[in-house]
Amino acid sequence: MRNNLQAALFADFPNLYWQRTLPMTETAMCWGICTGDGWEPLIRRLSIHLTKMTEGLGLNPSSDKFKSYTASQVKKKFGELRFCMERSTPEMEDAISEAATESMETCDACGGKGKTNEMASGWLVTRCGKWVQAIESKGEEE
Repeated sequence: MRNNLQAALFADFPNLYWQRTLPMTETAMCWGICTGDGWEPLIRRLSIHLTKMTEGLGLNPSSDKFKSYTASQVKKKFGELRFCMERSTPEMEDAISEAATESMETCDACGGKGKTNEMASGWLVTRCGKWVQAIESKGEEE
């Protein structure tokens, strides 16, 4: 995801993404959000939902327990959104699972309707037809 889109998510959800400043020996969040730009709206909706659920726990925002409800990795794998948290509730896991399911039908390049495609190299990507053709015509894959 482009830096400006990540920066906006980090600014809008500082409690969810605070681990981004930690070294790689402590978190995978140091790599940022490793998806295409097309999933930004999906990740934003999920971030809103997770933030509301965390705030609804009634914890002191400065407590270690509150801070443990944080993203530890956000990436795509096998054409699907992977959103990992240090700590979560079953309701949070349900929201993450729903977002992952939605990601498999959303082009990670443009956000349009997509499907998971296996590229010639075996990599799986979720793209609309336009972006699959663009990858194949360039001879490039993710």
